[in-house]
Amino acid sequence: RIERLDAIGFTWDAQQVVADRFRDLLAKLQQYKREYGDCIVPLKYGGIAGLSPWVHSQRRRQRRGHLPAHQEAELNAIDFKWSCSVEEGKAAVTRIQ
Repeated sequence: RIERLDAIGFTWDAQQVVADRFRDLLAKLQQYKREYGDCIVPLKYGGIAGLSPWVHSQRRRQRRGHLPAHQEAELNAIDFKWSCSVEEGKAAVTRIQ
């Protein structure tokens, strides 16, 4: 079984999987920012699979003190908004429609 999993590129290191997912979604957030001008991703945004829940998860992790400092720094480097007003949220929804 192990050889078959290795043959298809299975990743055995769970921390690596988490780090790869963070990098992948960070790149997708940067793509979103290039298109829309900010990192305010509405909950109902469906343009990039998984982006909206991931963005909201990063906010929750940071608020609870569960976001590693290096990930917080990477998000800060792209002007990630840790909170947004109702007006900013409404403007983001309007912008993506």
